[in-house]
Amino acid sequence: MRSAGFEPLEPYPGKNDKKWKCLCLRCEQERFPTYSTASKGHRCAYCAGLRIDDAEAIASMRTAGFEPIDPYPGADTPWRCRCMACGNEPTPTRSNILRGKGCGFCGKRLVDGDSAEEFMRSRGLEPLEPYPGDRAWRCRCMECGNEVAPWYRSVKNGSGCKFCVPYGFDLKLPAIVYLLKSPDFQALKVGVTSIDSADRVKRHVANGWVKVETWDVATGEDAVRVEQSILGWWRNDLGAPEVCTAADMPQGGWTETAPLLFVDLDETVARIQVEVDRLTKDMRESTPGELDQH
Repeated sequence: MRSAGFEPLEPYPGKNDKKWKCLCLRCEQERFPTYSTASKGHRCAYCAGLRIDDAEAIASMRTAGFEPIDPYPGADTPWRCRCMACGNEPTPTRSNILRGKGCGFCGKRLVDGDSAEEFMRSRGLEPLEPYPGDRAWRCRCMECGNEVAPWYRSVKNGSGCKFCVPYGFDLKLPAIVYLLKSPDFQALKVGVTSIDSADRVKRHVANGWVKVETWDVATGEDAVRVEQSILGWWRNDLGAPEVCTAADMPQGGWTETAPLLFVDLDETVARIQVEVDRLTKDMRESTPGELDQH
């Protein structure tokens, strides 16, 4: 251990992979290497820059303009801090700060709750709950009175109340959920359209997308529910971003795309099927007599 730069402060713990309390002969701090790692040539992780003390991490964040609120969670874990410039509480990672990234609010990548609510009202949507971040936001349309749950970023991109600004078809009539794949963008796209028209899918196919599968559902509203469920799973659970831009898809629909690097085709097909089956089951349970007659 001494040849590896450690002075043992207690007897050998008895196992090669058990932590051994030592003093680093370089930084003169207590460390807990194992005999196994030390014998392979690994030195003090702190001296090598692979780890950092909490006090050093906090000092580096303050230098970058952030006052940490929570204890240091590790270099690649989001860390709740207060931006000294704007006063908001972003959650940067120390790794990103070291790469030169700054406050998401100052850089207009994030929005505070009050500003988000003000924007939604300017688009005719009254929030029914605090700003949830990058998730569906329960609101009431100030025009038609219906309750809707759009995403803030979707409204920023031009979306609105699904009843007042429909998807090009009647939300009360039968509809289709479709899944497409792009060999060029290596991406998937989920979407909805009227069951009486395949024009929407045809436009995507004409622009290089390949139809994977379609699902018939009872109403356009059900189709939108399935689509939003898949988008929520992609964005929130899998962390999949939008892979296309408006310039990539002149036919529209780029906000409902995700890269195959993040999402799996077969798993997405199965997930949509589960959502469609659940809607069918709910409908049967709510109107058993009427369905039995058919």
